[in-house]
Amino acid sequence: MGADPSQQRFDPIDFEGIVQMKHFMLMPDGKQYIGAAGKVSFVTDMEMVGFEVKGGETANWLLRVQGAAGSLNILGCQVRAVHQYDGGVPDDLDSSYYRVP
Repeated sequence: MGADPSQQRFDPIDFEGIVQMKHFMLMPDGKQYIGAAGKVSFVTDMEMVGFEVKGGETANWLLRVQGAAGSLNILGCQVRAVHQYDGGVPDDLDSSYYRVP
């Protein structure tokens, strides 16, 4: 059986984790990945661009994935799943995920 739901924790402010996207995406290193790993935080459209985004296939929130030297912003409408790791992102994470430097 799965983990006891009463023992699961999700910190919506910021946490170590991965963001899995709906489709592979070109990352800064020139390769395509299905997700990104690092320190994840939720950002609203007002915080990011100063106005509310509306209409069509858009989302009014983003996920920022940060590393020690950079960050990556992913629109909410592109997100399939978000995974939080209490002990940090595993070192043996699949190579399909981009680790934000």
